[in-house]
Amino acid sequence: MAEKHSSRLCQSTAALPAESGIYSIRHIDLGRQYIGSSNNIKDRLRSHIRNLSLGCHENHALQSDFSRFGANYFGATVLERGVSPTDLLAAEADRIRSLLNAGSALYNLTPDGQGTGRNFLGHSNSEPISDQLARQRAEAERRRIESERRRIDEIFSKKRKKIFDIFEPKLATLLPQMSFWTYFAATFVGALIMLAVLIQNIKDGSLFILSAVLAFVVSPFIKGHFQEKAKQTVQYQNLVKQRDEQLAALDIERNNPPCFG
Repeated sequence: MAEKHSSRLCQSTAALPAESGIYSIRHIDLGRQYIGSSNNIKDRLRSHIRNLSLGCHENHALQSDFSRFGANYFGATVLERGVSPTDLLAAEADRIRSLLNAGSALYNLTPDGQGTGRNFLGHSNSEPISDQLARQRAEAERRRIESERRRIDEIFSKKRKKIFDIFEPKLATLLPQMSFWTYFAATFVGALIMLAVLIQNIKDGSLFILSAVLAFVVSPFIKGHFQEKAKQTVQYQNLVKQRDEQLAALDIERNNPPCFG
């Protein structure tokens, strides 16, 4: 008990006035604070120390750190003196809101300092309001970033489409314009003649069927051959190079957005 009375928290409390005002119990290393108000600051802080020492403080977040670190890691200070008893709650709430707006870490569970950390069954059911707000801000920032990323992706998707819309028609004009059925007809005739020469005793019905099957299988390969041959021309390759250069520049712009001061 003598050790507890000699702790930093007890010593700092002993130096505080027995008058009304706003006080703070602060974790020295973490910087997290518990903000409270009372008509008698010294008596109220002694009550806090007693409950914390017994492990039954109503603020489970403060109790948890006190139990883990000990009284020597905490200190008590007066934030406002001589506050009228009728103004105490409002002054306490103003102080808490001011600290929350500044991003300070608090043990308090509500913005006005009047909440407790236990439900009617005695179980802990909340977390410090500063942590709640920090999580909400982080979630809001995450949603904002995702929304901005989707917006940028949509913009650059439209720019990419515009580039393709410009080059694809030009590239298409350099490819053979014959349809599949043109290749099919030419292949069918060639297959008909070849099969008639190679298989002289074949019946006409079988000749037409085999020629059609052969033409249907071979025509796509023949069409692909002429398509690939057309793609190897200098004119076609120059257009592809121009298109790819514009797409690469767009990717650089996408990955390195300009910074505005």
